Amino acid sequence: MACRWVKSVKWVDQMYEPLNSMQAIYGAIGSYWNEEPDEKGCYTMRDLKDGETAGELKSKNELLGPTEQLTEDYGTYYYLEDRAQQRIDDIRDFWFQYVDSTEYYPSVVFTEEETNTINDYLSDLKALTEEKTAHWLTDGGIEDEWDDYVSAMDSMGLQDVVAAWQAAYDRYVEAQ
Repeated sequence: MACRWVKSVKWVDQMYEPLNSMQAIYGAIGSYWNEEPDEKGCYTMRDLKDGETAGELKSKNELLGPTEQLTEDYGTYYYLEDRAQQRIDDIRDFWFQYVDSTEYYPSVVFTEEETNTINDYLSDLKALTEEKTAHWLTDGGIEDEWDDYVSAMDSMGLQDVVAAWQAAYDRYVEAQ
């Protein structure tokens, strides 16, 4: 039994090697990637066939196993896919003009009670938010309905969820 476990761990470990991850994420050399790397030693996506898209090529060839994509792998082993580069350019050139802060909620550890609280309320809160967002985008009325929306969210447990997130965040900050 231990031998199988060791082999599995070795396989997972090998999946994080850059060339193996590259192939798991996009597809095998020769299927997604050209057979030979370019003059810089980087693999490039093969030419698309008539009617084929890059997304279709990737989805037909990706492994979906354990992988790792590091910034330093781009330009070392393979190039950032054109579609991904376009998304990065769009974020940088369009969306970041509206960003005032890049601060984010860190990876925290919730207690069992906090996890239960979040699980008990969050799906209903998200459902109401999605419903109201769709309604306001299509029919308008956000100004007239906002106070009722906030009251509904509070009655559905929003403050309990926020308190759970805050408690976990406070422990995180204290541990730093």
